Amino acid sequence: MWITIILAVLLCLSIGNNIYQKRKTYRLIDRLLDRVLSREMIAASDLEEGEYN
Repeated sequence: MWITIILAVLLCLSIGNNIYQKRKTYRLIDRLLDRVLSREMIAASDLEEGEYN
């Protein structure tokens, strides 16, 4: 019984983390697209190493 509860909690935490990471990614993409469309420069400090580049 306890194992089922622990697994359910871990599953909920995993789903919550996944949603948080996707929202964070979409916000970053949205900010970068706004800058591109307004013809602003995108500084290298605005970009982090990783999947966004």
